[in-house]
Amino acid sequence: MELLEGIETRRSFRAFKSTPIPRETIERILEVASKSPSYANTQPWEVAVVSGKKKEELSGIIHEMAKSGASPNPDLPVPKVWPPELERRTKETIARRFRAIGIEGENEQRAKELRLLNFKFYGTPCVLFLFMDRTLTSCVVNQQK
Repeated sequence: MELLEGIETRRSFRAFKSTPIPRETIERILEVASKSPSYANTQPWEVAVVSGKKKEELSGIIHEMAKSGASPNPDLPVPKVWPPELERRTKETIARRFRAIGIEGENEQRAKELRLLNFKFYGTPCVLFLFMDRTLTSCVVNQQK
């Protein structure tokens, strides 16, 4: 596949097959990703691969936290206000997503249920978490405050 074709045909998915991903496939993906550029070739990230029972346990914990209304604590701050054009675009995207799964109009309860699917990892059999030393992100966070 050519680069431009890959960019033009990419899609986001919010439902996955439960078929386990072979370890060799995950290792190959991580091997190729390790060739990504980083400042002074430091590659300051670590990856945790979670699947099976551990993934289900973790998903259950964070799903219950989100469902109970626990306050989110993102690593990078979320904008308090979106510029009007971005706000409009977001609402259009959500409306298209709802229509695609058969929901017409605004439905706050269904929107909440769909948001909570994030914490079930949309049914994927494997989750990769990327970690980086917190001190390396302080310059980004400080610039956004």
